[in-house]
Amino acid sequence: MASKPPTVDVSNILASELAKLKASGHTAVSIDQLAGWLATLPPPDERERRLDWFKHTSSLRQASWAETFKSVMEAGQTTIKILMTINGGAAAALLAFLSNIIGKQPGTPLQGRISAAMAVYVGGVALAGATSVCRYFALLMGNRVGAARAANDEKGAKKLLKLSSGFTAIAMLLSLGSLAAFVLGGWWSYLALR
Repeated sequence: MASKPPTVDVSNILASELAKLKASGHTAVSIDQLAGWLATLPPPDERERRLDWFKHTSSLRQASWAETFKSVMEAGQTTIKILMTINGGAAAALLAFLSNIIGKQPGTPLQGRISAAMAVYVGGVALAGATSVCRYFALLMGNRVGAARAANDEKGAKKLLKLSSGFTAIAMLLSLGSLAAFVLGGWWSYLALR
């Protein structure tokens, strides 16, 4: 097996050679001799340059990935909070309106239509809660992939990745369902009150 040539630091070698020449009494260096001497140096190792480049850029890639992951996680959490807030707020507003109607005129047809819209909003809150649970399981399974790979269990890691992806897909569908519940509840409320 051939050994790898050592990495050459030309500036240090040149400074050392010039110091030797100066110590021996030389005051000038021929350009032709200097060019000839430089031609004797081994070429820089391309693999070393690539490794250095990889070392410098890998930390940047890792930092970029970590920031992207954090922003995705924050966006998911914010989405769930918004869905719970809009559906829960709408349900609370309709509950106050409904209690006012029941206090004044119990048993009106408006009461049934408003109750149905409120049930849709409550369903939207439940869907947002289920989204949060699925998101938790997706993160849990995704987190365990690293442990499975550390134990050289690539088959287990693939199963965990599939589970994580499945829970992520379910969470997305549930969040869309929660948003749809808000829209449907708003439409039913509009129709009941017009």
